[in-house]
Amino acid sequence: MTITLTKNRTGLSLLEIIVAIAIASVVMGAVVTFMGRVIHFKGTADTIKGFEKIEDAFEVLYRENVRHVEENCGGWTNPACAALAILPSVDDDDKSGRTLMIYTGSDAVVSAFREANCTLSGGSPLFRATCMDGYGSDYTFAAMNEHATGTVYLNGYNRTPYSVTITAGGNTSMTDTWTSGYLDSEYMV
Repeated sequence: MTITLTKNRTGLSLLEIIVAIAIASVVMGAVVTFMGRVIHFKGTADTIKGFEKIEDAFEVLYRENVRHVEENCGGWTNPACAALAILPSVDDDDKSGRTLMIYTGSDAVVSAFREANCTLSGGSPLFRATCMDGYGSDYTFAAMNEHATGTVYLNGYNRTPYSVTITAGGNTSMTDTWTSGYLDSEYMV
C-alpha cells in the first residue's frame, strides 16, 4: 500500500499575488489611457459644436439688429438705435480677449448666445458675454473691422467684412474664423 501525503493549501503564494497585481495594473493603465482619450475627443467635439453655435449667435445678432434698425430707426445714427452695433466687439477692458460686448435689445439674440454656452451679464442694450469651450475653458476672441455703436455700418460698402477669430481656451490649436461677408452681401442687396 502506498501512502500519499498531500499538503492543504489555503492561501496564495507571494508569486501569485505579484502576478495578479501586475495584471491588474496593466488593465487599469489601459482603462485610464482609454478614458483620457475619450474625454479629449468629447472636449474636441463639444468645442467644434461650440464654434458653430457662437457663429449662429453672431448671425442672429446681425439679422436681428439690422431688422430692428430698418423697422424702427431708418438708420444707425438715429438716437433710437444709436446704442446698437451690428456685431459684437471684444471688450477693451478685458485684456485676455475672453469677453464680448453685445449691443442688442433682442431676446432672440440673448437666447442664441445662451444656447452657445455663453454667460451673459448686463442688460439691454449692452451685454457682456464669456463663452465656454468643450474643455471647460473660455474661448478667446480677436475681431477685425468692428462696428462701433452710433455709426453707420459701412463694412458691406467698403467690402471689408467684419471677422472674428475664436480660439478654444482648453486647446489653443483649435481656432475658427467667422466673417460677415455673406451677410453683408445679403444686406447690400
